[in-house]
Amino acid sequence: MDGETEPVSDLSRISKRYLKNGFLSDLIPLIPLPYLMGTNNIYGRLLYLLKLIRLKRGLDAFNVGVAIEAIKIKIRERMEKIIK
Repeated sequence: MDGETEPVSDLSRISKRYLKNGFLSDLIPLIPLPYLMGTNNIYGRLLYLLKLIRLKRGLDAFNVGVAIEAIKIKIRERMEKIIK
């Protein structure tokens, strides 16, 4: 497949792949569906559920604890360098 084993810098190839694979899942959370459709009907509830699942996936991808530990390690290394 394109770009799976080597970096790709061609923007047209990157955009085509993104439009095929990830665009729709990134677009759904941006649509204000509860305001457009309301949550009183079944479709509004299902679309709202899809948005919540996408939000949870995004939050799971960003692990705050790991990020803070990485920052602490970098600060500690920098301080040790300054002390030496």
